[in-house]
Amino acid sequence: MIGAPMERILVVKLRQMGDTVILTPMLRALRRAHPRARIVVVVPSMWADLLETSPHIDRLIGYRGGSFYGTLALIRELRQERFDLGINPHASSRSAWILFLSAVTQRVVDNRSGRALFSTVNVPHPPRGRAAVERDLDCIRSLGLESDGSNIELFLTTEDRAVARRFLEERGLVDGALRVAIAPGASAPAKQWSAARFASVADILAQDAGVHVLLVGAPEETELLNEVESRMAARPTTVQISQLRHLAAILERCSLFLGNDSGPKHLAVGVGTPTLSIFGPEDAVEWHPYEAEEGHVAIIKDVDCREGGCGKRVCDDHRCMGLITVDEVVGGARTLLRLKKNRDSLTVRGGALW
Repeated sequence: MIGAPMERILVVKLRQMGDTVILTPMLRALRRAHPRARIVVVVPSMWADLLETSPHIDRLIGYRGGSFYGTLALIRELRQERFDLGINPHASSRSAWILFLSAVTQRVVDNRSGRALFSTVNVPHPPRGRAAVERDLDCIRSLGLESDGSNIELFLTTEDRAVARRFLEERGLVDGALRVAIAPGASAPAKQWSAARFASVADILAQDAGVHVLLVGAPEETELLNEVESRMAARPTTVQISQLRHLAAILERCSLFLGNDSGPKHLAVGVGTPTLSIFGPEDAVEWHPYEAEEGHVAIIKDVDCREGGCGKRVCDDHRCMGLITVDEVVGGARTLLRLKKNRDSLTVRGGALW
C-alpha cells in the first residue's frame, strides 16, 4: 500500500486494441488518486491514438516493438524519468522486463499468470473468469486505491467528429437514418462468425425500413469485407479507416454495432453505441464486462468445449459459433434498434437478448 502521493507514474500495457481501451478506467482512477503526478503510458503504437487525447495522461509513448535496439532506447529514455511507481496490467515478459529495467522504484505487475514477474507489490491471483478490466483495476487496488467504476471512455475531438460527419455526408448517409455497423473481422479465425451469415444478417437488416449497413474493418481486412459484400444483395458502405479515433467517431453516429468479439466492439462501447457481440472461444465474462441493460449484449452458446473460454485461435470444430443462427442475430439486432429508437426495455435470458 502506498501512502505518499506519487510524483512520476509509468504504465506499460503491450496488448491488443480492446486491452488498450479497457485500460481507461484504471488511468482515470490513477489520475483521481494522484492529480499532480506525471503519468506516462506506453502502449503499442498502432493503438496509441486512442489514448492520445486522454486528460489522465501527461505523456503517451507508442511502442513499435520488434527491434531490440528500439526497446533498449525506450528503456534508456524511461530510466531518465526516474519513476516512483510502475504498473504492468498484463504480465507479458516483455512489458515486465521493460518495467524492471526502467529502474522503477515500486512495480505492480498483474498476477494472472501466478508469477507477477518483478513485482514489488503483492497483487492477488485473480479467480478464473475475472473480467479483464477488473484485473487492470486490481493492480491499483493492491496499492490501496479505489476506482469510480469500470466504465471505459474515449475522448474524441471536434475534428474527429467532423471527419466522421464528412465521411458519412459524402456517402449520402444523412442524420436520422438507422446505421448499423457490421464488423466481420477478429484477431483470430476461431473468433470469426462466417462471412456468409454476416451477409445474410446485413441483407435482412438492410431490408428493414431506414436501416443502412456499414461494413467495418481494418485496411488489411479488405478480402474479408469484399467477401461479405459479394454475398449481399444490398449495397453497404465500406469503412476502412486506420485512424482509430475517426473510426470511433463514425461508430458514435451509428445506431448499433454488430460483430465478433473484437477491438472495434470496445470502441463502440466507449462512445456509447449499443453493441451486439457474437462470442466464440473466448470467455465472455472476461471480455464482455458490459451490461445488457445498457445496450451491450453478447450471444453465446454453452458448449462443453468452451467452458470458461478455450482461447483457441484456430478450431476445426467451431461449434461455439456455428450454433449461432442468423435468426438469433437478426432478432437481437432488431431488439437493440428498437431500444435505440423507442427506448424500449430489454429482456435478458441467460446472457443473450431475445
